[in-house]
Amino acid sequence: MKKANKLLYAIGSAFFVLMLLIMVVQIVARSTKISVSWTEEAGRLCFMYVVFLGAAIAANNGSHLAIDTVLVKATGAGRKIFEIGINLVCLSVQIVFLMGSLAMLRVSVGKSYATLPVSMGWKYAAPLISFGLSAVFTVFHIFRLLLGRGGTAGEEGEAL
Repeated sequence: MKKANKLLYAIGSAFFVLMLLIMVVQIVARSTKISVSWTEEAGRLCFMYVVFLGAAIAANNGSHLAIDTVLVKATGAGRKIFEIGINLVCLSVQIVFLMGSLAMLRVSVGKSYATLPVSMGWKYAAPLISFGLSAVFTVFHIFRLLLGRGGTAGEEGEAL
């Protein structure tokens, strides 16, 4: 899973650098009064991939925002049961969002952006990829808990 994180970091970083370059083009074009209409949509699309890939990385690391008042007081088998329950709830939410993203992707595949020669499906592919990866990471985390290989990845300081 560490290799998956490194790959996601690399892809997310590439989208971030691309987004920055697009924003520089937009700023230069504005100051020289040159019309470059595609930069706003392209920058937004890159931003979406940065955000959603970052969410998948956070799911793998166990570093999403969490309220853990009950979890930190639990010990032993009780803690394990709570962690598995929390992960099952997260997994069900991820699956709901995954299905919603898939439905939106299907609807938007035939449409294209006004200023980009790209299908609008790419916009809905970002959450689909993110929730799909997050669900896979959550399943691995549940198996890790069931096999007794530790608590949350965030506590251990390493990715799954």
